[in-house]
Amino acid sequence: MGAAGGAQLFVVSETSKLRVYVNVPQNYVPSVPPGTKATITVPEHPGKTYIGTVEASSQAVDPITGTTLMQIIIDNSAGEMMPGDYAGIHLQIASSRQCAQRALERADFRREGPLHRHRGRRQRVLLKPVTIERDLGAVLELASGLRPTTV
Repeated sequence: MGAAGGAQLFVVSETSKLRVYVNVPQNYVPSVPPGTKATITVPEHPGKTYIGTVEASSQAVDPITGTTLMQIIIDNSAGEMMPGDYAGIHLQIASSRQCAQRALERADFRREGPLHRHRGRRQRVLLKPVTIERDLGAVLELASGLRPTTV
């Protein structure tokens, strides 16, 4: 019958493919074109990863967050994930330029900005100002301050 205001009885969902939406920081957007692969994890399946593909971008930067909304499509034909699941997303992107990579434990974060610790002459610890391009967890990609070598 009509819209009597009763409780919703059921919802019909097509879940063989799921859409995941992720906000990508503005400086990474050029490195995330459609077709970029993403690795997805969900808490209810620890240790299992799912592969998705970036299908679309909002093509706009949110002025409040400085991010762009991206849509990732995941094959869920096994039905292991549910709509509304919380997920961890890792986008498989390459650096947009040649960067120095340094271990996170060699970084020092101070009020004046990030610094890189290294040994100078006579085994003294020196601090050099750097600009972080990307934080990869245990490793930082540095946009400026050091030569592009990996450690």
